Order: sequence, then C-alpha cells, then structure tokens
Amino acid sequence: MAQDGAAGTSEGRATARWEAGLIALYALMAVLVTWQEVHLGHVNNFAMFRWSFFHLREGISLYAFYPSLYFDRFQYGPTFAFLVAPFALPPAWLGLLFFNALNIGVFYFAIRTLLPGRTGLVALVILVFEVLRTTQNSETNALVAGLMILAFVWMERERMGRAAWAVAIGAAIKIFPLAAAALALPSRRRWRFGLLLAGAFAALLLAPLLLTPPSTLAHQYHWWGDLERSYGPLRMESVMGLIGVWMPGEWPNWPVQVAGTLVLLLPFLVRRRDWGDPTFRRAMLCSVLGYVVLFNHQAESPTFVVAMAGVVAWYLTASRRWYHHAVMALAWLLVSLSSEVLTRPVRAAYLQPWHYKTVPVALAWLVMQWELLRPTRTEAGAPALSAAGRTGPARPA
Repeated sequence: MAQDGAAGTSEGRATARWEAGLIALYALMAVLVTWQEVHLGHVNNFAMFRWSFFHLREGISLYAFYPSLYFDRFQYGPTFAFLVAPFALPPAWLGLLFFNALNIGVFYFAIRTLLPGRTGLVALVILVFEVLRTTQNSETNALVAGLMILAFVWMERERMGRAAWAVAIGAAIKIFPLAAAALALPSRRRWRFGLLLAGAFAALLLAPLLLTPPSTLAHQYHWWGDLERSYGPLRMESVMGLIGVWMPGEWPNWPVQVAGTLVLLLPFLVRRRDWGDPTFRRAMLCSVLGYVVLFNHQAESPTFVVAMAGVVAWYLTASRRWYHHAVMALAWLLVSLSSEVLTRPVRAAYLQPWHYKTVPVALAWLVMQWELLRPTRTEAGAPALSAAGRTGPARPA
C-alpha cells in the first residue's frame, strides 16, 4: 500500500510539473505572438477589432473601408464591436496582449476542464501548433472553440446559465458556435437552456445600445447585411470547397450544409436510448467541433483549431483501433505540421488546390459519425455525470 501511495504521489508530481511547463509554454506563446505582431506590423486584425469599438461609439459605419487604419473590412456584428471594449480602451500593445491571452487562456482552460489529468495535457501538446497559428493573426477561433467546449462542460454539470452565455457570446463573435446549442438536447433542462439562451442573445443584441442610439444600430445591421451580400457565395476550406474540386461551377452551398446538419443530428435520433451515456454526449461534442468547420463556407486555415480540438479529444477518449491512429496521424501531419514545415508557396502550389486540411478532418468526422451511429451496449439507465461531475442517474430522454 505504501508503495502504491508513493507511486501515486510520484505520478502526481510528474503531472504537476508537466502542467506547470505547459502553462508556461502557453503563457509565453501569448507574449511572443504579441511581440511578433507589434514589431513586425502584423496587427491588422486586432486594429480592425479595436477600431470597430470606436466606430460603434462614434456612430459611423463599422463596415466601410478605412485604409488608413487597416486594410480589410470588418465582418463581425455590432455586438462584437461592443465586446472588444476592454481591449480597445488600453494602449494598443497592451490591449493586444490581453486579447491574445484571453484567447489562449480560455482554450487552455476549456481543454483541461473537458479532459482532466494527463489526457488533457497530451491534447494541449498535440494542439500547440494550431493555437499558435490562429493566435499569430489575432484570430478569435481559439476563443470560440473554448467557449463551445465550456458550454458542453457546463451543460454536463447542469449549469445552464453559464452554458447559455458561452454559446451566446461565441455566436456573437462567429455564428457557428450556435451549433453547440444542440448538445443540450439530452439534458432534462433543455427547455430552461433554450430560454436562457434566448435571453442571453437578446441582451447581447441590445448591448450596443449602451454606445449608440437605436436608429444608428439599425443602420449598422443594414450595412452589415449589404457587406455580406456583396461577397457572393464562398466555399473556402470546407466540404463544399472540396466538392467543388470535382464539381466546379455555380451551385448553392445550402444543400450540402443541410445534408451535413442531418448527418450531425442523426445520432441523437438513432441513439436516443443512449442520451444518458456521458461517453456518447462527449463524442457528440467532438462531432460538433468538426462539423462547424467542415460545413462553414468561410472556414480558413486558422479556423481548424476548432475542428482539431474535436479530432484530438475524440482520438484520446476513444477505444482506439488501428484506423484511429491512422486518421489522427494524417490529420496532425496535414493540418498542424504541414503549415510549420512547408513554405507558403509549396502549400499553395501542391496542397491548397486539393483542400489538404479539409480531407483528413472530413475523414475523421465520418469515422466519428459511423461510430456514433453504431449499435451500442450502453443501456438507457447507464450512469451519467451529475451536476458536481460525479456519477449519477441517467437523464430522462
């Protein structure tokens, strides 16, 4: 017994050292990325986010072109312009550091909450390139991935208010985190979650009124709609883009997106008896994280941190067979490592035309869905996680 205790203590100390090292690595990443952006002038995205707050406050269009301030067009909603206030008001370099730290910190905390122990630490090691890539350009993808994961964790603990706010804030940044709301279906408090989510959305939609009058806010939404319509149909790094390699031409995205949504939700219908199984619910989270990138017509390389979080969590928690290893290795090599070891011209010439990041993630997602649709031995009365995270009775269907 003493030897077992000593071994346990030794293992715990090793895990604690590993944790401390990873925290230091992710914190250092936030500092170094901020330094790089400031000194190399890669601050366009953050400048656009920062100035959107001042434009909202001044009552001028968020969606006009301001070449003297940044060289892109703001494509987020007025609520996002309101939410960036804490990062817009300090000096630009300090606001950028806070912004990067928030993105990385929320993602780190979400992964560690979803995957406790060494499993979560391994996940964070595998995902480090993805987090680095999305943070280098002050993207918000790590933040929304973390919010989607935390929404699921809080649903599992029946903290529906927190879950609703996580989904609402994520959707106020980028619309696709709204898909995480489907993860509330197995909960006996699904209707309470729906009401709380509606209330959170209403509060966030009205929040810009603290800075701008109703008529101006209405104009902002009108200008936003005009901008989105001006871009025309996009496919980018999505399943639709991949299909477009073999079926070029003009065709709408929505049939593929509807089909993907039906495939995503089918396990909830087919395996209704397994709604009380926490393993099934966690696998559905992984599927949702992949789905929101694969069927997002505006997905681009930094967005894949969301999908890879799902692929890595699925791989580390599955009963692994040979094909799990093969799919995970292919995804990591093509999605994460290739961007670090291959030059941009090489990727553009030989890989980009084939949507090299979409292929392995789509393969992993199809395997996830196949496993989710298979008959399971789990009974309807299987133990589930209680609000405190302990084993408790299954949720009623």
